[in-house]
Amino acid sequence: ILNNIDNHDDEFFWSYGYPNHILPFSRLEIFKKFASSSEEEQFNFVIDMYVPWIFGFIHSWHDYAQRQPKRAIIVDYETIINDGVTAFRTMTAFLGVKLDDDFIGEKAAQRKTDRQRSNVNVGIAGRGARFLSDRHLARIREIGRYWGDDDLVAKFAPG
Repeated sequence: ILNNIDNHDDEFFWSYGYPNHILPFSRLEIFKKFASSSEEEQFNFVIDMYVPWIFGFIHSWHDYAQRQPKRAIIVDYETIINDGVTAFRTMTAFLGVKLDDDFIGEKAAQRKTDRQRSNVNVGIAGRGARFLSDRHLARIREIGRYWGDDDLVAKFAPG
């Protein structure tokens, strides 16, 4: 997207940013500025603009799953990546679907071997934190503490 930014109009960016009434200027302007910013400025932008939203989004699902345990479960990325069989069993059991253990094992293994079909990017839990400086991680922890969930904060910004 950023490599081809001049070929898109402002409406293209609706799903990538905040609604117009929140930001007083064009989302296209934001993306152009982002694309021309230094890597440090890009990290700061993402942390300041999107991390609060991400914490709120995840917190809302955790809250919903606690209030409506028959309607939602939380299966974290680490479990899916590190123990796909357990993740698959948890999800199918929640849905009331009975599947053979061999089938579950086969599908979990397929996720690791067929990345295109399983839609897995890299599949390494915690990989993103390696790209962040100690200052970035501290800022994420600072933002996350507003949500009052130290475990969730530790997942996103270890340290």
